[in-house]
Amino acid sequence: MPPRPVKGSVQFLFPAMEDACKRPPVMSPPVIEFRNVTKTYRIQQRATPRIGAWLIDKLFEHLQRVPFNALDDVSFTVEQGEFLGLLGTNGAGKSTTLSLIAGVTHPTKGSVRVRGRVASLLQLGIGFHPDLSGMENIFYNGIMLGLTRTEVLDRVGAIIEFSGIADFVYEPVKHYSSGMYARLAMSVALHLDPEIILLDEILAAGDAEFSHRAFARLLELHGSGVTIVSVSHEIMSSRELCDRLIWLDEGKIRHTGDARETVRCYLDHISRLAVPRGHYLHQDLKVSSEPGHPAVADVFMEDDNGERISHLTTGDPVNIVCRIDNPKPLRVWHCLRWSTGRRLMEEYSPVINPDESGRIVYRIDAWPFLRGYFRLSVVLLPADNGEDALPYDRHEDILEIPTKTGEALHLEDVLMSPEVEWSVIRHED
Repeated sequence: MPPRPVKGSVQFLFPAMEDACKRPPVMSPPVIEFRNVTKTYRIQQRATPRIGAWLIDKLFEHLQRVPFNALDDVSFTVEQGEFLGLLGTNGAGKSTTLSLIAGVTHPTKGSVRVRGRVASLLQLGIGFHPDLSGMENIFYNGIMLGLTRTEVLDRVGAIIEFSGIADFVYEPVKHYSSGMYARLAMSVALHLDPEIILLDEILAAGDAEFSHRAFARLLELHGSGVTIVSVSHEIMSSRELCDRLIWLDEGKIRHTGDARETVRCYLDHISRLAVPRGHYLHQDLKVSSEPGHPAVADVFMEDDNGERISHLTTGDPVNIVCRIDNPKPLRVWHCLRWSTGRRLMEEYSPVINPDESGRIVYRIDAWPFLRGYFRLSVVLLPADNGEDALPYDRHEDILEIPTKTGEALHLEDVLMSPEVEWSVIRHED
């Protein structure tokens, strides 16, 4: 008699079925796979203006050029149906990565494997023959993607309608404007049933109406399982559209993962770029040499409970406190700059009388700036602030203010002209 099945278990009638269910599920391989990829170019170090020098350089060209790694030991995979964004500054290796995926160039070391039909928009007009008409280039691109003439013919009407250049489709594309190029190239790529789409800032050449329709079509293809790899300097758009971002820096992967987290790391890095502290203030500005002049004792931030704080969230109230030793009437000048040096706001205090010396509180009811790092500079000025008057004291970038942005914040909630309130509190001896 067969064993009685246990409650909640599954009893198989055929042993083969049971073996099949015990096997791990078969995972489809990634459609794009980079394994320890290095792409090296050799760049020339000096110009050769004369013919004789040019001939010598050609003979000894291998000695005149130095290697440059556009990508350095990069490894990653892209799954089917994924929307991957590449992030980084100019020269980070983003376009080189797309060129390797498209097969335009080959790695110096490592391997690149691509599974699927690729439609690449790496450069405006690339893949178009300038002497052929728009219609001829549509067929040319379709056949290059592996479609038959009949398959291309079935899609021509949709391509021309989507591009909006029906009146010029029989004109050689060398007469097209950059916007017409972008419209036709994008329309071809989005309607020839690609399995992988590569985009390199191509939508920047189109107008707003076409870009909107192209984005909608991209999302439609993405929803149907098409893999998209995109390079864009529109960081906020990449954060919202991409499933995952890879941040490239000097040919290496600095961070990869969730789009929002990668954007946060990238913006933090950008805002901490090496800018000399105080570089944007007048370096030749002198201060008074008079003994016993007012001086800044301390600058810090407090919350509404009087507790010192080291960072802010957009929209928070904040008290910026400047403690000074002030035996004379003066005014205080505060200048707030982004870490890259851009001036954001500056304020002058009212005249502070000698009998009111103490803590000067610079109050902002709602901190108006989004995520980043900000630096505050403080200058103590004479009360009359005449043309020949020298500052009593100055401190460049004396306070750094790291700022984060809450997830629930809307851009329309951010104040661009904050209300500022000054107050003076006596020293507590």
